Amino acid sequence: MRIIHRHFLLILALFCVVPSLGAMHNTSKFFPFIERVEPYLIAKNADIYTAAYFTEASQGFGSRVNAPGLPEVWGSYDLNEVLFSAQEVAEKVCGEEFVNPLGKIRPDWANLPVFYNMNGRLKSRGIFLQYEQNLYWQHLSLGAFLPLMEVRSNQKFRFDKEQSVFQFRSLTQSQIDDIDRVQRMTHETMCLEPGEWKEYGFGDVDIHLRFRQKWDYALFMRSIALNVSLGVVLPTSETRNQNNPASVSFMGDGHTGYYFDARTELELKQDWKLGFIVAVSGQSKHGRISRIPVRNEPLPFSSLIGRLVVDPGATKKYSVYATLENLIDGLSLQGRYTYLGHDHDTIRDGRPIAEKRVLASNLKGLEERSHWRGNFFAGQLTFDTKEAQKHWPGDPVFHAIYDFPIERWGGINMLKTHQLTLGVEFHL
Repeated sequence: MRIIHRHFLLILALFCVVPSLGAMHNTSKFFPFIERVEPYLIAKNADIYTAAYFTEASQGFGSRVNAPGLPEVWGSYDLNEVLFSAQEVAEKVCGEEFVNPLGKIRPDWANLPVFYNMNGRLKSRGIFLQYEQNLYWQHLSLGAFLPLMEVRSNQKFRFDKEQSVFQFRSLTQSQIDDIDRVQRMTHETMCLEPGEWKEYGFGDVDIHLRFRQKWDYALFMRSIALNVSLGVVLPTSETRNQNNPASVSFMGDGHTGYYFDARTELELKQDWKLGFIVAVSGQSKHGRISRIPVRNEPLPFSSLIGRLVVDPGATKKYSVYATLENLIDGLSLQGRYTYLGHDHDTIRDGRPIAEKRVLASNLKGLEERSHWRGNFFAGQLTFDTKEAQKHWPGDPVFHAIYDFPIERWGGINMLKTHQLTLGVEFHL
């Protein structure tokens, strides 16, 4: 499913909330989807939750001065590395003659690094759908989660005289325009689409089984609540478009996922709560047709296309939160810190051996950048109509959440994504 009209998505979101839609577990460095802590952990029959969300990112984690642009999570862009990759493919795979177009302008430019700054912006919006059903057996419940997404992304290139060698630091604007022209023509020759991308579709389906338990007046606490979940994430979302460098995968990029998480909430005194979340998730090995780096070019800008097999590393999440409930009748405030980290992937060139003998790939840089981590903080404001004694049908709970990255605590190879979520939860 490549394109879904936005009106269809909105209608589907409003009218098709069925008992097969729960928890948010994602392994994407583009859309972290920080998990919302449920206001009701214990003793509910069923829970229906829907929310609108908005995300935006334009930089990756790094120093305040040298934060990488959005496309640079794939690595630095050197035009000559891209041209060398095109030359290798043309001469060794296609048997065609290739002349470096930079060398046509000036012969000494053909072997010099020509760096570009890459900037861009990634925006998404959509709807979350969740359903959680009490199984009335051994404190178990079954739930699922599905996002409906619209994603927009763009890329912009700017010749970087400072990062390039000294021969380029005194270029005239006319000479820079010539280099830019070569860059655009090179992308066209490689069948790369312009740096604008937009897509609609479903995210991955998350299905989980959850164990719940609560102890009142234990270990000097007013109450202790425990939730343990086992889940699977089915790859129903859009994958990255190999012919558009601005495209990103919606969620798991075609990988089936599985996870375990444990959440403990301590009620220190009435309406004062402290919680801890630990989660580990993995993904199955998956191969798909992709661009494959030959030199040191970023993956989206390689000329070689073939089967790439990725065995993802584990993703870990650690979170701590504090909640002050009923500050005013039914109004609660929560602050939450979350660490997200992903181990290195194992990446293999899945082309036939004969093809790899003709032209070898270079996956070292791709594997090095497959590791990512980031730190985030969230502020959540909740209004519980039951606590406010409103007696509304379904006892709705309204909430607003703002997730934002913490720059000073470091991160790498991951976008600094800001997310706003506005939702309502009904209890049946």
